Amino acid sequence: CEHPVFGCPPPTGPCRAMLPRWYFDRQEGRCAQFIYGGCGGNRNNFESEEYCLSVCSSVSKSGRQQLTSTSRKLV
Repeated sequence: CEHPVFGCPPPTGPCRAMLPRWYFDRQEGRCAQFIYGGCGGNRNNFESEEYCLSVCSSVSKSGRQQLTSTSRKLV
C-alpha cells in the first residue's frame, strides 16, 4: 500500500476472532466498518469509528472534504 495506514485495504488477518473494527477507505474518503480476525493485518485498523475519524480526519478524497460516518447504516 502507498501510505502505511490510509492506502491499505481492511486488515482482516488470518485469525477468526470476528471483532468489529474500523478502517479508513481512501477511495470513499471515510471510515467504514469491517470484521477483524484478531491477528495480523495492517495499521489501517481502529477500535472505534471515533478513533478512526480522529486519526484520519486530515485525509479524504478531495483533501479538504469532511469525513462522513457509515455507522448508521451498519447494525
